[in-house]
Amino acid sequence: MKIDEILKNIMENYLSKKKSELYNKESSMFQFINYTSRDAIRDVINELYLSNIDLDVKASCGAGGWTRYPWIAIFNPKITTTIQEGIYIVYLFSEDMQRLYLTLNQGCTNLKNKLGNKKARDEMQRAREHFRNEFNSTIFKSDNDLTVGNRDYEEGCIYYKEYSLNDFPSEDIILNDLSEIIKIYNEYYLKEIEGKADLNEYRTNKNENLENPDEIEDFKETEENEIISDFNTNEAIDHIYDFIKNEGFSYEKTLIKNLYISLKTKPFVILSGISGTGKSKIIELFAKALGATAENKRFNLIPVKPDWSDSTDLLGFRNIEGNFNPGIITEICYNAMLNPELPYFICLDEMNLARVEYYFSDILSLMETRKLNEDKEIITNYLLKEEAIGNDNEAISKYGDVYIPQNVYIIGTVNMDETTFPFSKKVLDRANTIEFNKVNLNYSFKHIFTENNIEPKTYHNDFLKSEFLKIKDCIDYKDIAKDIIDKLININNILEKYNYHFGYRVRDEIVFYMIYADKYKLLDADEAFDICIVQKILSKISGSSDDVKDVLIDLFEEFNSGYKFDNRDYIENGELKKLEDLIAAKTENTEQLQIDNKTFKCIYKSSSLKLIYMIRRFIRDGFTTFWQ
Repeated sequence: MKIDEILKNIMENYLSKKKSELYNKESSMFQFINYTSRDAIRDVINELYLSNIDLDVKASCGAGGWTRYPWIAIFNPKITTTIQEGIYIVYLFSEDMQRLYLTLNQGCTNLKNKLGNKKARDEMQRAREHFRNEFNSTIFKSDNDLTVGNRDYEEGCIYYKEYSLNDFPSEDIILNDLSEIIKIYNEYYLKEIEGKADLNEYRTNKNENLENPDEIEDFKETEENEIISDFNTNEAIDHIYDFIKNEGFSYEKTLIKNLYISLKTKPFVILSGISGTGKSKIIELFAKALGATAENKRFNLIPVKPDWSDSTDLLGFRNIEGNFNPGIITEICYNAMLNPELPYFICLDEMNLARVEYYFSDILSLMETRKLNEDKEIITNYLLKEEAIGNDNEAISKYGDVYIPQNVYIIGTVNMDETTFPFSKKVLDRANTIEFNKVNLNYSFKHIFTENNIEPKTYHNDFLKSEFLKIKDCIDYKDIAKDIIDKLININNILEKYNYHFGYRVRDEIVFYMIYADKYKLLDADEAFDICIVQKILSKISGSSDDVKDVLIDLFEEFNSGYKFDNRDYIENGELKKLEDLIAAKTENTEQLQIDNKTFKCIYKSSSLKLIYMIRRFIRDGFTTFWQ
């Protein structure tokens, strides 16, 4: 099969195969790209003597899932063996498969990990201009006006030639262009690599002029695993669930989905529950499944201490000599900014051993400043105030511009007992609060003996990154948003009578949650909304006044259409017990329930069970709270 036929075949069939075939090594398109195209180009280079220097060929249609931009790359192993760094030749297919680009390109992944997005792009621009000045070409374009769909490929491109599917060139043209670009590549190798004046040396010299030279020194190499940037969300969640199960822990899959959607909605989540249920462990394993561990410093367990009264332990402080000592969250955010493609997890363990408002209020306020910068990245205001750093110039240079980047996720664990402090509404308003009281002690030892141990996968931060910051960002999902807002208005009207109503923040975050659940087909609408009611609305209701009891009863009757308590002032525990057993046993939302002479329909099961618990506690103790 000729090269032009192979390339055109990929353009014509990739999108349909991507939809019809599961991603695996047995897929016909996987084999065609990764093996057939690779071998054909490798053979033609050797058979036609297109290069007198040994070159290798690699091809990829994704790692862990179908990529949006397949590629076939030609490497000089003495320059690079990966598209993540160095100079190489690569055929790039556009996302819509209408264009193919033969390019001389440069890897940017490792550079971005070292410098961050903006400075990495500046470096790539300087590097490509240096290359063009040294190795001029009249055959290939150098205007960077190619449209692949991936900005990194477009910015890193040194030379390119475009082929249109509608006017695809002949085999002779394809081979001639390939021969010409190999000549440039080999000339670069002979002059700058063997001549010991390569672009890496050029970049090193340039890096000496960076404002923060420590950025290179402090960078920790990322895992050898290739970052999975093209993924199926459901398959990724299946991987997390299977990984955790393989580690010997059994959690409901809905819990994994809920944790994922909650983090994507907002990167601050609270896990509450009795001691020993594995709250910290699920965070650690969730992170580990995604390639984040304590060893690579992308999972950080921070035990909260009872004597914390301000944010200095987390953000930093000036010592007696006036030098700034960075706190652990400042260091984590700094490192996360150097590795923007990788998620970082912070577990604040037993975060209510101290008053959360005292030591965490600055960070909570910063989270509310999230916005998009010019590169469409989510940033916040700076983490540190000028007076916190003082006149420590070294610290100003390193930490002065640090913010909470879009790849940092904070999860707090809490136990509600006599040794801990309650949460204020300010904290609860800003988080999804996930209850964690169910424990499955059963374990199947077959996982120990399986030969197919489940390994972590390094997923790109896009998997977790928020897609919406404001309600106006949801224009493409306005029908879902409008339906949810109508439901929230009904609930808020009930809450407002007792001064428990919520504002725009809760509205927006529930809408975001519901859109993610629908977009990625993770939860059905009623189940997702049920979770939101518990996590964002009921968690803030507590007290001993009659208004508390009345609002709980009103909400229960709203969520259980057709049911009314006979005597709101005197509700028997037996009635609550019957309701609890009946609702707990129900399996379908359409199911009609009957108790005594009353027929009703319960749509929101978890919310109703939580309301029964809170009403019962109020009747028994004269006080109630969300926490169990």
